[in-house]
Amino acid sequence: TMGASTLANSTMGASTFDTRYAKSTDASEAYGSEFDSGTQGSPHGRPPAALFKGNSPDSAAGIFRAEDMVDWAHEEYIRGNQKVGVLSIIISAVQLLILTLQLSMCGVAPLDVNPMVGPYPDAISEWGGKNAYLIVEDFQLWRFITPTFLHVGVLHLLVNVAIQLEASANFEREWGSFTWLFVYLFSEAGCIASSCIFDADLYAVGSSGALMGLFGAKFAQITCNTAFDVEAPHDKGVKLSHVTGLFGMFAVLFCLSFITFVDWSGHVGGLAAGYFAGMMFFSRPIISTCERILWGGVGWILFIGSFAGAFYWLFSEVEPDSDLADPCSYFRTLFAEGYNCECLWD
Repeated sequence: TMGASTLANSTMGASTFDTRYAKSTDASEAYGSEFDSGTQGSPHGRPPAALFKGNSPDSAAGIFRAEDMVDWAHEEYIRGNQKVGVLSIIISAVQLLILTLQLSMCGVAPLDVNPMVGPYPDAISEWGGKNAYLIVEDFQLWRFITPTFLHVGVLHLLVNVAIQLEASANFEREWGSFTWLFVYLFSEAGCIASSCIFDADLYAVGSSGALMGLFGAKFAQITCNTAFDVEAPHDKGVKLSHVTGLFGMFAVLFCLSFITFVDWSGHVGGLAAGYFAGMMFFSRPIISTCERILWGGVGWILFIGSFAGAFYWLFSEVEPDSDLADPCSYFRTLFAEGYNCECLWD
């Protein structure tokens, strides 16, 4: 009888172990090789066992519980698919370098001319900023992108770079550099197109339009993961719980719309372009084929349609002030006394 009891207990123990092992195997297969134990560890250099609950009998016995693995996978997902937001760092460094060159070559303008502690504003157009007249009349299309590398002054740069190295870099780590760069550049193009249509007679610079587009794409991702059933359980982690922090940075960024040489219409255009791009990219995890095609298709239609409509309107209907062609004369008229045109290349 004792032998039979011992055999029964051993069988139950083996059955329990098999069940746990099967769950661990299923979780490992579901979330990939990150769950491999031993020397491989996690993609961020931390072995999965270090994340398991230390007071768990299963952890003490060296058995990986499926729920622990799911928690770890969720944390790794939120941390991101990349260790470093490489492009966020590179673009921030380039922006800092350009402003440093401008200040060294052009000097620092008086605060009544440039309250952001920056160069004389003729540098805005001369170095590739938004100039609707040169875009429409001279077809200088690079000005849809180059303003993102320029800033009004030191204060403007500090705010944008701080957001770019924090929230923006997190987006890049999560989405990957290709998706991030696509959203970033097309959001800047949407920003400049919108600005040229609604504020054609103003010079403007700054990466805030591109950053608004990144926030727009993030809001589209949150909308998708909240409104639809998505494939992987950890995709649900990117939803309403993250909105508070995002809106805080978004509010700071939107306040830049009211400083000199930055306009609200460009921010709205960048936000819209980013949201439409986010609808395209983040529809992929939706489980329902019909909903995935519908949501992603609407995103494609809005994205392509908004750019096509904006470019058509800009090049057929907008007539910018011809005085914008000569920024030096423009600003000397605007600031009658003490204005120096120090930033001309000629």
